[in-house]
Amino acid sequence: MRRLPSASRKGRSPFSPLPSLTQTNQSKSPGQHRTVPAEIQSVNEAGYHAAMKDLDPIQRLVHEVTGEAQDEPGRFRSFLAALEAVLRFPADAHVVGEPVEILGLDYSGHSRQGLMARCRRDGREYVVSVTDITLPSTSPAARLVAAYHLWCGLEAALQAPVPRPPKAGLEDVPEDRPVDLVVLALKQSAARCRLLGSDRQITWRSTDVSTLVPGDIATVQPRRRWTHARHPYVSGELLGSRFAPQEIGLVPLRLEPKEAGPLPVFEMEEAIPEGEDVAILEAIGARPVVLVECIGETDEAGAHQVLDIDVRG
Repeated sequence: MRRLPSASRKGRSPFSPLPSLTQTNQSKSPGQHRTVPAEIQSVNEAGYHAAMKDLDPIQRLVHEVTGEAQDEPGRFRSFLAALEAVLRFPADAHVVGEPVEILGLDYSGHSRQGLMARCRRDGREYVVSVTDITLPSTSPAARLVAAYHLWCGLEAALQAPVPRPPKAGLEDVPEDRPVDLVVLALKQSAARCRLLGSDRQITWRSTDVSTLVPGDIATVQPRRRWTHARHPYVSGELLGSRFAPQEIGLVPLRLEPKEAGPLPVFEMEEAIPEGEDVAILEAIGARPVVLVECIGETDEAGAHQVLDIDVRG
């Protein structure tokens, strides 16, 4: 378990929150307030907002979460309340690059421990510090965990470096009903898939995979489930498949109408892959499309030929 930075153990946070406007206008004697001239009040407000504007989004989030807390235990509890408000347990996460499930969070009141998370991996439960946890960048709590790391004096990483994807459990693919699998990659008689609506992955073995392409959603009736080298497998019959970009989180490109003419003309939004998207496209064998200009009317066979050239490159 990782210890929090020494500044936190001494009773003060290494990332001190900005004073609120009410705090800047209070006298040192408790229960007494001093009268602040309007021009000084405006200077205080301008300085406060200017300081907040200079912070990056994660630093601003730290101040938003901890701004109302009066002491260090209060700031720990503020982070705990914020995380519990957006996390749905069990939640997928990574600890030192290994996929785990977070079952719950707790704060015992000890600053040396900080926030603790009860996790499950391979059927066993562990208690680890939240400073050792990284959530997927798609999680609504990812920025909160990054802000907590920053407040503890650690690097605010929004995504673990090349984390291993979480694995599906055998209970995720019951044999008594069909399951929807999103095809990620194909081999001769197997497909690496993820459960629809989840990041959990499983390998599906079947001769039916030859009829599918990456991105398809396959409805499978499981027949047999097993694990090998800690990786889950399932075999079963393909009941049907569909291509539904909206179900797997793909955002369709916009079509912008152009100047009116004899026929309606639209221009498609340009999408330039960057970063990890390039590696994914190369892995599935995608190629740049060929630009095809079609002038005038064409028959159905000609339209299919144009579409085939455009899609397959």
